[in-house]
Amino acid sequence: MAGAAGAAISVLAGDLAVAVGYGIAAELQSALAESQFSEEELIAIVLSLGVILSSLPRLLGDFWREARRCARSPQDEKPTPRESPFVGFIQVLISLAQRLAQSVAVQLLAANVRANSNLRGVRVLSLIAVAVFFVFLEHASTLERVQRHPSPPHPA
Repeated sequence: MAGAAGAAISVLAGDLAVAVGYGIAAELQSALAESQFSEEELIAIVLSLGVILSSLPRLLGDFWREARRCARSPQDEKPTPRESPFVGFIQVLISLAQRLAQSVAVQLLAANVRANSNLRGVRVLSLIAVAVFFVFLEHASTLERVQRHPSPPHPA
């Protein structure tokens, strides 16, 4: 039951990131008209934010483990494996912020492609290339996580 509820919440978070990301991208594009930034600079900033956010969960986990190790008294033989609810909540917020940054970056890139291409066929191919690029990035990050934390072999 918990697996189904977790999957439903994950899907809801993904839908939320797309919908809210679309609104944020529209607001950023409106604000861009009033600022001295170019659209390419804004895309670079949002992509950089996404990269920073993707490194935060590991950094937070390392920090939390080190803080718990330093806070233990000498009488404690082994650490408790229980994770703080606060740390779990912060990790979920970071994950949502990462999804939002990715969604905003995709929306901004798509808007840039639509604005800079005159031919419809070129726009369609460029949008497909943007989608393939982000699928590649997601797959590459998944491979890196699997290589860092390989799963144990399954018994036959």
